Amino acid sequence: MQITVFHGSKAPIANFDSKKNLSGYYPGFYTTSSEDKARTFGSILYSMLINDDKFYVLNDLQDSELLKKSARENGFLSTQGSGYQDVAYLKKIGYEGIKRGIEYIIFEPEKTVNDFQLRESKEMSFSKWIEDNKLEESDSNNNKVKCINDLVQVIRDWGDKYSISTRTFVWEHLNSSKGKELLKKILKNPKTYFSNSEFKKLVENEEK
Repeated sequence: MQITVFHGSKAPIANFDSKKNLSGYYPGFYTTSSEDKARTFGSILYSMLINDDKFYVLNDLQDSELLKKSARENGFLSTQGSGYQDVAYLKKIGYEGIKRGIEYIIFEPEKTVNDFQLRESKEMSFSKWIEDNKLEESDSNNNKVKCINDLVQVIRDWGDKYSISTRTFVWEHLNSSKGKELLKKILKNPKTYFSNSEFKKLVENEEK
């Protein structure tokens, strides 16, 4: 049976990348059947369809231990502090993920998820943020790094004015070493950079 699950993110997701998007004790893409719960992880909300009957149910610690025991008996020797081999075992016997209460951990979303789509993306207030986070040349390096990281967070949570692919492109650009130099300029005069100049050109070129 197909059901809808949700994923809250702080950064736009253009496509699934097993090297970037899969994490946790049980490596996978973490989702939940609760919209409200998903929103606690990020302001960008996605929905998707999964096959509920293809998920291995873990109700408690005892279930987890039984899974690990079965994996070992079938040659999947686990390492302490990791469920990687448990996941490998479940994939081999046909499971697409793990269900823990309202949480659904998807092993290979690029293969098993259907109808992945953006549901909600809230705009941030840049002017309010800048008032509270001024970056001065005299500030310590730690504070400069914090300010830059905070602004990166704001950009990642940016609203839906532009496409997901563009926002992902912008985020990756600004997270590069060259992009961080641009961030320092943006911090000093955000209105200029978000209305024209390099940032606007970057976005408009990607939207074409």
